[in-house]
Amino acid sequence: NNTSGTTYGVYGRSISTSGRGVYGYASATSGYAYGVYGRSDSTTGRGVSGHASALTGTAYGVYGSTSSPSGFAGYFDGDVVVNGTLIKTSGTFKIDHPLEPDRK
Repeated sequence: NNTSGTTYGVYGRSISTSGRGVYGYASATSGYAYGVYGRSDSTTGRGVSGHASALTGTAYGVYGSTSSPSGFAGYFDGDVVVNGTLIKTSGTFKIDHPLEPDRK
């Protein structure tokens, strides 16, 4: 219940080479069920934050995947900022035409 400093609502830790510090699972087969949900009311907060601290190797701060052929590993409802290089292995970009942005 602290109102300042670094505090945790939930803290999990695993030292296993294939462990998870915190694991959330929503077993409902319909509806909007969330395995893990993050929220912040702070004007400079983050609802969910990830950080991979390894100095070598291919580590991911945030990783998403899906088994559904019509699903998305990541879905953003709102503006997205990429501060760094954007790499994609396939597909297309959906953007406004630079000379006719009103016509999409």
